[in-house]
Amino acid sequence: WNFNMLLTWLLKPFKPPPENAEWIHWGRAIFATYFLTSIPFRIAFLPEFEPTRKFPGFVVLDLASTTFFCYDTIVLAQLHWNSPREDSIIPTTYEPHNDDPIIQDRENFDETVLFKQTRHIRHRWRVLFSFAITVPLEYLSYLLEGEDRANIFMINKLFRLFYLKGYLEYLSMILGSKGHLKNVGFRRTWALFFAMALAGHWCGCGFYYVSRKQAEKGVAMTWPEAAGLYSTMSSEEATESNLKIEATLFESYIQSLYWAYITMITTGFGDIVPLTIQETVWCIFSMLVGVFITALTIANLQQLVTSLDASRLRFQREMEIMKKFLRYRLVPAGLQKRIATFF
Repeated sequence: WNFNMLLTWLLKPFKPPPENAEWIHWGRAIFATYFLTSIPFRIAFLPEFEPTRKFPGFVVLDLASTTFFCYDTIVLAQLHWNSPREDSIIPTTYEPHNDDPIIQDRENFDETVLFKQTRHIRHRWRVLFSFAITVPLEYLSYLLEGEDRANIFMINKLFRLFYLKGYLEYLSMILGSKGHLKNVGFRRTWALFFAMALAGHWCGCGFYYVSRKQAEKGVAMTWPEAAGLYSTMSSEEATESNLKIEATLFESYIQSLYWAYITMITTGFGDIVPLTIQETVWCIFSMLVGVFITALTIANLQQLVTSLDASRLRFQREMEIMKKFLRYRLVPAGLQKRIATFF
């Protein structure tokens, strides 16, 4: 017995879904999006969060998402731990060096075998990485005290961001096979809008988080305090935190999201401005992210409109050529109109 045999025995009861199962691709995208949106929200607006009955909605969704990704990791381990899938083995153009210690006999060297071994190692690291970002570390927060303890232990789930692009591409392929997103431009456009929405959510949560941390350290004025979202208390009035929340959670989030989008898409209206150096740095970062995504979106929209209007432009070009030909041949004006109407 060794580790590989033990792992094979443990994974034997779990059967992977068929390759054409759409639900697992939808589940990956939905639950990954949930982690990538809910965790920054809790870090910024719910520092007191902990996996207890006080937050039943988050606890239930966290358990459902973690359970799903545990199953997904098991499926990944079944497919790629012991041996790589045969349909993923492709020829390689790897050129070995003469002094390569792995290659003892160049004439008998099999490039495909080496590529299988390399790909096998990558698959194993992928399984281990998927396991590391699935483990529910937030339950370790019971061993610690203080705010943000559960949120900090959930940061490992944010690394699902590296898989999100692949999840969305699979969904685009599924929708394209059903005739909903056949145009490549439409696929890129909705993916860019999704990226803008996610980036705006992260930037808004980060802007509020930076300000809250500054206010807890005793900074005189931050933008949420200027907007009336919370107020600072003196050390005599404060118990655990020196912040007195004045607005609801929804109001604080909408204000932060509003600032994020007007800063990323435009230059802002000046109604919400950074008041500390930390807020200013985060504002600059958000503007750079917004300019990058907005530029990509506008360029893609221009390309999409051009591709959709290509047939009409070709028809107009052919009509102009026909009219020039008819004028060159001195065709009567009435006949020219009849010919143009026919086409």
